[in-house]
Amino acid sequence: MNKQYSADIIILSWDRLEETIAAIESSLAQKGVKLSVIVVDQGSKPETIEALRTYCNEHHQITLVCNQDNKGVPGGRNQASALGASEFIVSLDNDAEFVDEFQVAKACELMAEREDLGALAFGY
Repeated sequence: MNKQYSADIIILSWDRLEETIAAIESSLAQKGVKLSVIVVDQGSKPETIEALRTYCNEHHQITLVCNQDNKGVPGGRNQASALGASEFIVSLDNDAEFVDEFQVAKACELMAEREDLGALAFGY
């Protein structure tokens, strides 16, 4: 990889604190890419929001937005995407983790090289 791309990794949260934090940690572990992580909570219980806020405040790369209600997956992802400013957007489910620390960099490089691609999906 010759160029370091930038990516916004967006994650929706809704009362699955442990899984969401694991997804965030997997995102923060990505290498070879300048990244930001945008987490949109979709109306979790107050104790979940408080724990998530405490965790996110420890990491400068994370932006946390807390909605009063659930806007659904499309609405939440659109909201998170609008907050970013990177070259690429990577959406990660809050119960998923990247298989290794170079997945986002590889995806960005592939997208940049292939003008015929508009979207990629991660599979395992």
